[in-house]
Amino acid sequence: MKLSSTTVVMVLVMFVMVLVMFVMVLVMFVMVLMMFMTRRGHPFRPSSYVFLRVGLKSPFTTV
Repeated sequence: MKLSSTTVVMVLVMFVMVLVMFVMVLVMFVMVLMMFMTRRGHPFRPSSYVFLRVGLKSPFTTV
């Protein structure tokens, strides 16, 4: 079974889209978790917040 280049490109694009969706869901989960932590009186560490900001700027280096 020989794969054409267009099929390989489509599979790669679909994989990247699924990866981006997974990263977005993970970021949303972390934000909701931080909201619950701050609401209960446990402030999250600013170091983790800076790490999250850096991860949001360059998501492919953290993955």
